Formats: sequence, C-alpha cells, structure tokens
Amino acid sequence: MSQTLATSALFLAGLTTRMFGWKPDDFWNVTPAELTAIFTIEEGQADTGLNRNELEALLERDANG
Repeated sequence: MSQTLATSALFLAGLTTRMFGWKPDDFWNVTPAELTAIFTIEEGQADTGLNRNELEALLERDANG
C-alpha cells in the first residue's frame, strides 16, 4: 500500500507543479481534501472554455490596459 501511496504522491506533486507552478512545500502543505476539490469537476460544471465574444472582450480589455 505504501508503494501505491508513494507513486500517487509523486504523480500528484509533479502534476501540481506543471499545472499550477507549485513548489514542493505548496504540495506537501495542502490537505487531501483540498487536492480532491482542486481536481474534481462537479457533474454539470465542466468548463466549456471561452466563446468568441468572451475572447474578444478579454482581448479588448487587455489592449486597453
């Protein structure tokens, strides 16, 4: 069981580093419940991304400072 835990912890530590730029201390100070909340998408809550109008609004806002 500890081998599975070690393998999972290593995988999650690498994933959070790549996805969120976390340092090792950031990962080791988060609780399992917090990690679960970060990686769990509630049913019906999947992000569909930006639509064209939202993208254009962001680009306009960025261009105008």
